[in-house]
Amino acid sequence: CHLGLCFGAMTNLSLQTHEVCFPPIIAGKSYLQKKSDLGFPSCRVGNLRLLSGCESLRKKMSDSWYKIVDHKMPLTQGDLIFDCPLLAWQGDALRLEGEGSSKVLENAMSAIQADVVVMTQACDIEQEKVENVIVCPHVDLDEHYITWERNRKSTGQNPTDRAWKSHCNAICNGYMWNITMLNECRINGSSIGIRIVFFNEVFTVPRTFLESLLKQKGDSRFRLLPPYREHLSQAFARFFMRVGLPTPIGKKWQT
Repeated sequence: CHLGLCFGAMTNLSLQTHEVCFPPIIAGKSYLQKKSDLGFPSCRVGNLRLLSGCESLRKKMSDSWYKIVDHKMPLTQGDLIFDCPLLAWQGDALRLEGEGSSKVLENAMSAIQADVVVMTQACDIEQEKVENVIVCPHVDLDEHYITWERNRKSTGQNPTDRAWKSHCNAICNGYMWNITMLNECRINGSSIGIRIVFFNEVFTVPRTFLESLLKQKGDSRFRLLPPYREHLSQAFARFFMRVGLPTPIGKKWQT
C-alpha cells in the first residue's frame, strides 16, 4: 500500500468508494507520526475516501530499529559489523616522487579496524550483483562527544551542554549532511547505544571476505529493519546529491 491508488478503478467514479492511502513519507515526515501530526485528516472528495496515515502499513512495520541475526544469516544492507578490517590510505605516503603510481598506492595502504554499517542495497547483495560492499563507519554517541569536545576546544569554542544538545538535535533532524544518527535498542539482553554514522568516510570491502569474516567470528549482529534501513540510505543519498548553486535564483517576489 505505497500509494494505494488504483488508477484503473478511477476511470469509473460511479463504482464503489476507492481508498487513497498517503505514502509513508509526506512532506518529509514519517508515517509513524500520529494522523493529527501529519496535518491530513481523513476526508471524502467525491467518491474518493482519503485515509491519512495508512494504518495497515503502520501495523506491518516494526517499532524496533533492529533485530538480531546470527552468523548463519546472509549479509545484507543495514547490518552492523563491529571491528571490521578495512584498508585505508596513509595521506603522507600518497605523493608521487619518482616512483610509479601503482607502487605509491601499494605502499600507502594500511589495515585498520572500525565499526561499520553495510550501505550497499540489499537486492544487489542478495543477487550477487556486486563484488565489493560499501560500508560507512559509525561510533557510539559518547565517543562522538569526545571528538566533538576536542574540536570545539581546538577552534576556541566553549563545549557547553547547550551546544552539545544543539549539535545532537541537528544530527537527529537531518541538518548535518555528512553524519546521521541511529537509535539505541535493547533486544533479549543485547543492547546498542545511539550510533553516529559518518558519510564522508566510505570504504569498500570484498563481499566474499566480509561473508567469510562473519562466519569465522560466529557472532550475532544487529540488523537495521525497514523503514529505518531506508531512512539511513536516504540520509546517505542526501549527502551525495546536495548541490550548491554559484548564482541563486533572484527572489523578485520579495522586492
